[in-house]
Amino acid sequence: MADLCVAQACQALESGARDRGRLAVSAAVHVHELCCEAVNDGVQVLGGNGYMKDYGQEKRYRDARQVQALLGISPMKKISIIRQIAGLEDICAAAF
Repeated sequence: MADLCVAQACQALESGARDRGRLAVSAAVHVHELCCEAVNDGVQVLGGNGYMKDYGQEKRYRDARQVQALLGISPMKKISIIRQIAGLEDICAAAF
């Protein structure tokens, strides 16, 4: 699924499609969520050792969370993207 999402975003960027920005952002959010999930699962599999520097998983966990903070991928941003995709942004703006 992530491969398809990234491929679709790349194709839109190359062709100059009108919704290329939305596709690129949604691909980035999706791939980052999968990354965080995989890293978190790795820490859980290792148990207490997952937090030790000896195994390297703690650094992967910190890096994934740091990227989340730097890119500003928050739940509010995800909601905004979902609204754009669903075309609800105009409806929500009109309601307030």
